[in-house]
Amino acid sequence: MKPPGSSSVPPDSDFGGNSSADKMPRQTDSQRRRALAHVVLHEAMRRHGIPSDWIVGHILFVQNARGRERLIVQFVVQKGDDQLVGHVQRFQADFLRELQRQDPRARDWLEAVCWEFSGTRDPRWATLPAPSFWTEAAAA
Repeated sequence: MKPPGSSSVPPDSDFGGNSSADKMPRQTDSQRRRALAHVVLHEAMRRHGIPSDWIVGHILFVQNARGRERLIVQFVVQKGDDQLVGHVQRFQADFLRELQRQDPRARDWLEAVCWEFSGTRDPRWATLPAPSFWTEAAAA
């Protein structure tokens, strides 16, 4: 017969409280959110057939006025910028929808999504159009 309060679970088993997982440092919310953002970005690129070397995701952390940590996702377009530029809003919406699906509280910790285009520039877009271009486009 076992003494009162003793467990039938061996102390070194995963159920005994001494597992290797208990000895490993736990991931912080920031680390989990960073990893989730990277996974969602790579899955979105795969789903839409965007080559994996075209967009890199940088995760930046900022504090809001109340001192809460918030995350900024920066998409850095390194290649294919002329092909992507017309689709960034749709891609971003898809990324945000999937992030929200994976973590329904994502809006609580996501501050912003921003884009940077740092790849080789298409010579067709080397100069801005004349000022009338913008007013004519707005009128149409």
